[in-house]
Amino acid sequence: MKFDQKIALFKMLVKTALNAKGKTIIELPELVDTILAEIASTYWRPVSPQDVAEIIMEHLSRDEKCIDIAILDWSIDKEENGYDLSTASDINAETCNWGIVADNLLPQPKGWTTVSAVRFVGYEKSLADVLEIAEVLIGAYQADVRIYSLPLDYDDREGVFRQQFGEVGIPVVSLSQDEMDVQ
Repeated sequence: MKFDQKIALFKMLVKTALNAKGKTIIELPELVDTILAEIASTYWRPVSPQDVAEIIMEHLSRDEKCIDIAILDWSIDKEENGYDLSTASDINAETCNWGIVADNLLPQPKGWTTVSAVRFVGYEKSLADVLEIAEVLIGAYQADVRIYSLPLDYDDREGVFRQQFGEVGIPVVSLSQDEMDVQ
């Protein structure tokens, strides 16, 4: 699929998401272009059509119509609450790399507080794929797992420490054995 076709499909999916919320917007294609350009220049995180629809709803609900503020508020909400994992297959990784941090992988040696593992994952995988990796870590090792979206120019696969993901990435989701038992 060519880039123009992907953008057209993306805009159609945004329109569908807005229609599901009872909104019809005449200048939608231009608004989507503006939002995607702003996200590309300022943020790094996977963006789905549903995300753009949420940003548009945030933008329209404000008295002062500033897209960058609407995106910032949306971004803060995503950082605080994470993604709705039921839409994980819709979130592709074309706009970010992934970092996975797994804590408490092994029984704790006396005097140790945590045993961790870190994995850099490129942009080829979707969030759904990364969540499958997390499920394996949780199921097999009872690990606590955090997933970060990392900027596309972050390509440090050697010698990565878990703190680095927290410094340069955006937390997408945290999962533990307890949360998996609930689901």
